[in-house]
Amino acid sequence: MTLIKSRSYFDSLTEKFEYVESSFETRIPKLLQLFYETFETGSTLIKSEYFLAETGKLNICGGAILPDEYEDQFENLVEFEVFYDNIISFENSKYWLVGKGGSYFRLCAGLEENELDQLFLIEEELDVKRNWGADIFSFIRKYRFTSNKHLEIDFNRLFQNKGEDFWRLRGLENVQPTDLRRHYEVIPRRGFSFINTRSLEEELDLSSLELPFKVSTFFQYFQFGGEKGLNLERIYLEKEDTFISFESAVFVPLKIQNENIVIKEMWNGSKFLKFLETYQDSSNWKNHKLLTIGQAGNEYDICIGIQDEKSEEVWLVSESPLNDNGDLMIKLADDIFKFIRGLEPIYKEEYFDKIYRNWEEDFWRIQENEA
Repeated sequence: MTLIKSRSYFDSLTEKFEYVESSFETRIPKLLQLFYETFETGSTLIKSEYFLAETGKLNICGGAILPDEYEDQFENLVEFEVFYDNIISFENSKYWLVGKGGSYFRLCAGLEENELDQLFLIEEELDVKRNWGADIFSFIRKYRFTSNKHLEIDFNRLFQNKGEDFWRLRGLENVQPTDLRRHYEVIPRRGFSFINTRSLEEELDLSSLELPFKVSTFFQYFQFGGEKGLNLERIYLEKEDTFISFESAVFVPLKIQNENIVIKEMWNGSKFLKFLETYQDSSNWKNHKLLTIGQAGNEYDICIGIQDEKSEEVWLVSESPLNDNGDLMIKLADDIFKFIRGLEPIYKEEYFDKIYRNWEEDFWRIQENEA
């Protein structure tokens, strides 16, 4: 899953971006704007995990880091912030301050035409600028989750109860946190928690297709994965040696006839590209000039526009009326990034207080006395 915190569907940074651009006469690149519109920034941007020690204190036991070849430069670069009134000038060029590392590293995005969206590592004290050679979304794709290699604990003892936002050690099940103020913030399970960043080994070439900016950007950097295209939580039944579904993704900003819009399937990039080969024959294109990218419920299509007035918009389409007005299609979001931000989980509550998971397992287990 994506190791960063999705912004709420209802958040908007439009006024803040307009303020920056008018006050500093600087245009913020589209890709950088999209990043900030999609993800919340600050110390919780990069996911960390905590375990409860015998003392009752919460200590970090894992987190997202960059590959080894970048570790020396970026091991402390764990914080991204929006500096609405802080644009860096260096070597007569303007840069947007994206994040910090160590005492003097500055990760910056180029604002000049010849450096637009490129990331640079600027060391002001040493008067050095290094071109990192990628954009902000590519930077996020390089992160991977790992255990804290400096921690002297047996990671095989770590387990997590559903509903708790920290890990416990077997043998210390009854220890309770002493710091109720919580010196950290948990990344809520919503939005891009259901989506994967596209791996560096799996590039998707969209250069030959005339797709809108946000559509091509999404499929270039992200992918729907897992069963039915979403990373949904599962429970492993050991006796039956099988998995059962535990979670569904729901589009929360809207209900259809007082019912949740439950996402049934989202198409990954490969399936979407294959569909593009024959999309003009599809009923949604013929009737509405929309491309199907998934299904919801038992009878709804999730569609996206790629041209004219519906370009980039996400719509729900049905063959039967969706409301009392008899509408066969309803707009869900202005673009696919905002649509993803509107996804939240619902669970099968009968399992909620009976399950746990082990460290490095991506599924839940039922407690033995409940199995």
